[in-house]
Amino acid sequence: MNASAAEWRPGGLKNIDHDSKRPETFYQFSSLDDDLATLALSFVSDVPFEIDEANSRSNLTHVIPLVSKRFHGLVSPNDFLWKDGLARLVKKEPYVWHAGVNKIISSAGDQVSETRNNNNERERIGVGATNDGERVFVVAERADDGNDDNDKAEASDGATPGGGSAQARAPEQSIDKLIDNACKSLSVDGIASSCQRLFREVVSKHIRFTGPIFYMPGNVRIGEEFGLHFFEPRYRLLISEVMAPFPVNFRRGDPIQLDSRVREFPKFIYGHSPPLQPGAPACIVEVRQCLINPNGTADVFLCPTSYIWMEQLWERPNSGALYEGRGIRMTSPSSRALERQTMEAEARRIAEQGMFPVGDHTEIVQALLQHLSDHGGNGHFDEEGNDEEEDAEHVMS
Repeated sequence: MNASAAEWRPGGLKNIDHDSKRPETFYQFSSLDDDLATLALSFVSDVPFEIDEANSRSNLTHVIPLVSKRFHGLVSPNDFLWKDGLARLVKKEPYVWHAGVNKIISSAGDQVSETRNNNNERERIGVGATNDGERVFVVAERADDGNDDNDKAEASDGATPGGGSAQARAPEQSIDKLIDNACKSLSVDGIASSCQRLFREVVSKHIRFTGPIFYMPGNVRIGEEFGLHFFEPRYRLLISEVMAPFPVNFRRGDPIQLDSRVREFPKFIYGHSPPLQPGAPACIVEVRQCLINPNGTADVFLCPTSYIWMEQLWERPNSGALYEGRGIRMTSPSSRALERQTMEAEARRIAEQGMFPVGDHTEIVQALLQHLSDHGGNGHFDEEGNDEEEDAEHVMS
């Protein structure tokens, strides 16, 4: 390359003073046809929750359409940008978004190879571990041949449940097929839905979760069941309303079984991390067994299925201070970080009680994990390794 070639710049940029504070401008953009202009905008058209998992604002919805009438006309009717953005989210975080798209397909009753055709078709959360013992969150998915022994999982960080590394993100071709099938499942009069509508459905029916809140500081882990006793009037109301749509025998202590009539477990929000406010972490719990006593008190076994960021919360009128809230599901990295923070706090508590020497918290966390593994990994543990009772709503033995 000669010296003159090295100094060449496009005509619209050659007179720009690069030492000035004025930003460079691509003057030729206005001369591009609509297809090329849309392609250029696609590189900056992030969709909601793509940059910040807890923020629904994005360039595609809150910035680009407001720049000019032409920009609005380019992106508003363009479904390619929504499909591309949704595909990026499914590939980046299948734990949340792949499960969400599958949920849309199964709820529409469309039997396709991308979703499980079993007796529950609900969100399935698995917990695995890498070679160094760190937990990973995965979305379980059955192989196309329907053989239970061929179940497979996708993990957002490339780890498989048995440990080790694998290519966990879905191939782009299967992602495109998944999105196309989801759009077909939302079809009206044989016309497939737009990807923008599919995105909204995934957000409203899966990414966001709204429900009553049980609040009590404590430690929970995804997939590990625990028991509670509800006796406060507001929580009696909570459990009675949550269980109301389900068969009576499930309110009388029978384990909840999923079948063609009962497609998913009863759910509500457990606010376990103080203070309870927007932006605080919480978790979605499923009721696996419930006994409502004649006086309204209840004994329940719960299973945490997903961590969420609280987005909004409000007190329901005339409910005795029962709160409801809306949360946004956490991604797998955020879920792992939250659990590690919980383990470190538990390690400090155990160290202070003399179970392990005070020192490097990393070593204490590893010892704690081994301790929990030796005792089944459930509940809160005191010095003797037994379940503790909480003062307000105690954990059942």
